Order: sequence, then structure tokens, then C-alpha cells
Amino acid sequence: MISVPEWLAENFEQFDDALQATRLARQEKTFSDSDMKHGKAVYELRRPLPECRLILEGTPHLELDTLSKSEREEGFSEAKVWFEESTSGKDLGFGNEVSAGF
Repeated sequence: MISVPEWLAENFEQFDDALQATRLARQEKTFSDSDMKHGKAVYELRRPLPECRLILEGTPHLELDTLSKSEREEGFSEAKVWFEESTSGKDLGFGNEVSAGF
């Protein structure tokens, strides 16, 4: 009889693929079951703003964007949008656009 650690060592890649597929399926179900139209994330900078801007300036697919009135009222001074093709080959209906404001 094979032990669990031995079985896992022999089948780790397939087991990991199955776990990732399960995670993705659950995430997709969560998105499809929600009536969400817009999402918002708030991030905290871990480096000084000028250093972050320099890093972003070297990022491909990044372009300046316009701020909305509500974004200006929240204190943002500029916005950038990041267009990148999806590498997963799946479209969850949210598009390929990620926005960031400073």
C-alpha cells in the first residue's frame, strides 16, 4: 500500500492542477452569481510615490487616463490605464482593462 506522502509526490502536478481548476471554477461561479457591475480596490503604497511612478513609467501597455469628477473629489491627481491581453484565454466578462489612480 502506498502512503499519502508517496502518492502526493508521484501525483503532485495533477493534484495541483485539479486544485487550481477547482479554485478558478469557484471564482467564476462567484462572479457569475453576483449582479456586480463595478469593482473597486484600494491599495497602499509600500514605496514613496515618486519611486512608484518611475516603476509604472517603465511598464508596457500603460497609458494616461482621465480622472472622473468623483476620483478628483477622492483626492486622486492622475490616472493610468493598463491594457494587456488576457493570458488565460478566458473572458469573464470584465474586459482586459485595469485602472489605477494616484
